[in-house]
Amino acid sequence: MSWSGCGRYLAVAKDTRLCVRDVTMNLSIVQLFTCVDLISAIQWAPHIETDSNSGDSMRLIFCAMYKRAIVQVFSILDPSWTCKIAEGICGLISAKWTPDTRHIITVSDFRIHATVWSLVDTSKYVIRHPKLGAEGFAFSPDGTYLAVAERSECKVRRVSSLCIFDAIGIYNVETWELARHFDTASYDMVELAWSMDGRYVQIRTCMMVAEK
Repeated sequence: MSWSGCGRYLAVAKDTRLCVRDVTMNLSIVQLFTCVDLISAIQWAPHIETDSNSGDSMRLIFCAMYKRAIVQVFSILDPSWTCKIAEGICGLISAKWTPDTRHIITVSDFRIHATVWSLVDTSKYVIRHPKLGAEGFAFSPDGTYLAVAERSECKVRRVSSLCIFDAIGIYNVETWELARHFDTASYDMVELAWSMDGRYVQIRTCMMVAEK
């Protein structure tokens, strides 16, 4: 069960069906969609009041089916518009909207890669070696950058061997190209977030490593 960002619609998923009710119509059913498999998760597109060309103007919602590695996207206002994203043999563990509502980010099984899928055209962009699922992706307050928790090979000087440490990749959302990359002293990062002014990225970790 999930309320839309505007507070008008209530979406309820049961088995393979998605039911959408309108609070202004005494919670009457306004749309009913059927997915290709059991629905694992649903998520509304972010609410954007100022952009008439955004996905919010179509009141988009996606249904993720992790067992089938598929995400289906529906429009409440235009039920003839639909979109299906398939990760295929790579599997699927999470999906997440971008703030502009024009893209969806999926993370494959075993976190081999994340993919940014465009809903405007057929383009897609791949981010290698994400550390986490949806909690490992954070957009800057102004929406211009995406911070991603990643796995990175680093050489430990004390033992002259390679170890897997956590890193942070900063991506420009206009091109989805890597803008900056930072190694961290963590190898058990569980979450990351931007500061309110968008100048810093903070991480939450269970284990830090200090070199002597």
